[in-house]
Amino acid sequence: MDNTVHDLKIIKALNVHCKSHKGVDTKCCRWILPSVNEIKVCCDGFPLDNPGLAGIGIIYKNSSGAVMGTFSKAIGHSTNYIAEIKAIISGVQKVMAKGWRKVWVVSDSAAAIKVVITDKNN
Repeated sequence: MDNTVHDLKIIKALNVHCKSHKGVDTKCCRWILPSVNEIKVCCDGFPLDNPGLAGIGIIYKNSSGAVMGTFSKAIGHSTNYIAEIKAIISGVQKVMAKGWRKVWVVSDSAAAIKVVITDKNN
């Protein structure tokens, strides 16, 4: 339903009782294309509960925005954080297997990105 006058008239005519709810805050964002000869790897992990049954999803795009590949997989019982880490690791493994060396990894988990880029050996 789009909450148009037409939609609301139909709901009223059908005598359907509705409950209003607070709207979702919409934030502005933009999607940036990767550089020429670079692959953008967008990773996400998602448990049904935290922790709960989880999966990962990855999409690979080139500098023109074309999808170069996708990958998704159930990973069993996991927390959100572990699912995000597994998504990043799987995304990079697939990139390396394809021979793509110039990559840009994106995740919505700041904690997962931080742990991946932190070098614990120094």
